[in-house]
Amino acid sequence: MASASILGIGQVSACGAGVEALRRALDGQPPARGSLTYRTGQGTAAFPAFIADPGEWKEVIPARSARRLDAFSRNSLLAASLAVADAGIELDDPARVGVVAATGHGPVRTTFSLLDRMIDRGDDFMSPMEFSISVHNAPAAILSSFFGVQGPCLTVTGFLLAWPQALGLAVDWISSGTVDLVIALAADEVHEVMAYVRSRQGPAEPPFPGETYAAFLLGRHERAGTRGRLTAPRFVQEMDGEDALDTVGHATLWGRNPTCDALSTAAAVLSDVRPITVASPAGRRRPRHHRGGRRVKLLLVYPAWPKLEHQTEFHLPPHGPVVFAAALPPGVEVTFVDENVQEIDFDAEADLVGISMMLTCQVKRGWEIADRFRARGTKVIFGGIATALHAGETRAHADSVFLGEAEGRLDRVIRDLEKGGLREVYDHLEDHPPIESVGTARRDILESDLYSHGGVRMVDLVHASRGCRFDCWPCCVSHLGGRAFRPRPYERVVEEIASIDNKRVFFVDNTMAQDRDWELGLFEAIEPLGMKWICHPLEDCDEVVAAAARAGCWYVYQAIMGVSDTIRDRVARLKRHGIGVEATVLLGWDGHTEDSIKELVDFVMDIGVDMAEFTVLTPFPGSRAWDDLEEQGRILSRDWNDYTADRVVFRPSSMAREKLEELYHRAWESFYADEPQRFKMYKLLRKAL
Repeated sequence: MASASILGIGQVSACGAGVEALRRALDGQPPARGSLTYRTGQGTAAFPAFIADPGEWKEVIPARSARRLDAFSRNSLLAASLAVADAGIELDDPARVGVVAATGHGPVRTTFSLLDRMIDRGDDFMSPMEFSISVHNAPAAILSSFFGVQGPCLTVTGFLLAWPQALGLAVDWISSGTVDLVIALAADEVHEVMAYVRSRQGPAEPPFPGETYAAFLLGRHERAGTRGRLTAPRFVQEMDGEDALDTVGHATLWGRNPTCDALSTAAAVLSDVRPITVASPAGRRRPRHHRGGRRVKLLLVYPAWPKLEHQTEFHLPPHGPVVFAAALPPGVEVTFVDENVQEIDFDAEADLVGISMMLTCQVKRGWEIADRFRARGTKVIFGGIATALHAGETRAHADSVFLGEAEGRLDRVIRDLEKGGLREVYDHLEDHPPIESVGTARRDILESDLYSHGGVRMVDLVHASRGCRFDCWPCCVSHLGGRAFRPRPYERVVEEIASIDNKRVFFVDNTMAQDRDWELGLFEAIEPLGMKWICHPLEDCDEVVAAAARAGCWYVYQAIMGVSDTIRDRVARLKRHGIGVEATVLLGWDGHTEDSIKELVDFVMDIGVDMAEFTVLTPFPGSRAWDDLEEQGRILSRDWNDYTADRVVFRPSSMAREKLEELYHRAWESFYADEPQRFKMYKLLRKAL
């Protein structure tokens, strides 16, 4: 019976690019749904879809080689390049290498774009290059050119049978001696027309379209390093003598299109996965489960921290831990405990305890937790912003500290753990990963029911960007993404928001007012999702504020440091567009006197903000405020439990420490004297219900 060996695998799908990305997805970290925007008679609408994420493709194929390619051909080339790299062999005899590609829909984005341009502007504006890559055979031709292939090159089109037919041809070419190697590719992308058609066809149709680029380098059995074997005519994948997987059937792996079968084939041959869910034309299904082998158990802990003394107590789901969890490699089993709403089981079985600390007032509790686990022999690693701010002290309570952003950096940590030798420090503070690599946070580790107040679920947190180009005196933002503004691609933000089972989100970016064009583009991208959202300051102009309101902006946290017409006008502009305002008022600047603070509180009450949160200036380590006050000998407390932003830990310049504390309490009492905080909060919340 004709057969061939699988030498290498490459894929680009919603779970990312490469074999490891697919492993992570199959190991419990499936990709988030994105969305397609399509036109209707009533405007635009969104339809869920799984969008391929090529990541940093320029690291695999030279940008010059792909400069004129559309996304369909570029992703196909990326998948094929990853497959060849995975095989670890050279295509040193071009005449003995063939290419066969399978597709159901072809390059639909390029094709429809070409047709739209012809209709709108006439064929004088047609591009020969664009026309050439709008045809189904473009990826196969591009692969042949890129790799210098001189063997047979063919594209198979069709629907359910496209991939099985392509595999059949590849196996036949190898078995008959026509070639020694075949690059077998399956490629399909999604388009707004598909979303429109699916939305019209109703629930009987598969719910989510998906795009997939899966490639295999196939060869003869005598080559070393094979991942598995394909046998014609049923193309059965043999896996160490266990149950075989029939790949002729139609798979339902993160989307529905003809070439999801190819992604299922890739999943089946990965060594740590046993049969995945596959439906044959007759409707047979096989269970998906993990191969035997012990998984690393990680207990991820978020230490408790006190709310402001006068603040209504509610809890938002923490963001740092879910971002950290999303960056973990496959094979890691995560249990998460938020001590603010859960109890820690200090007898829990774990190979590693990770402690995520955001705030300075969490660090002493984090150290206590670590000491208890280490006393019983469990290894502990710390991460998060507060870990970076207090790294020196934290090392005394840890086996390891992780500094910086986690994407692409945790594989090394887990490998070191398995070898029994964690490094004392993993320092990536100045080594930020590509912002495109930031994927959807792992909110599945949260118990979402615990994050509600008054029977209403609180907002979920999300980043649209990292870093901040401003250098505010009290801020330690350099430990949260650096000083450069790093916006995420719009489609990645849309994918993440669309994946959240909550219609209310909070953009926890340091500020949204860093780039006007980016703001406007982001708001246009998220508008079809119909979300209600909160953020830190918007840029103060009618165009941006109006766009934010259309996109669902619910309310804005507006910092107020002093009395000014600029702030009065800014609040008025937000309110005119129907956006609520919660003032965040920082008391204790060197220019603040007793009279000026009283005037500031009156000003906040007068300009009509919906709510106000008063805090005392707190010189956190890592900020310029800390450096200046430390140099001046004005730091009064180094007990990190005091750094809650409602206690005075430095010597004010214009009044006694006790007077500033008194004015802080009076500010809360004055603002909420006529209407209780809970009622103001309810009125603001009601706008998003």
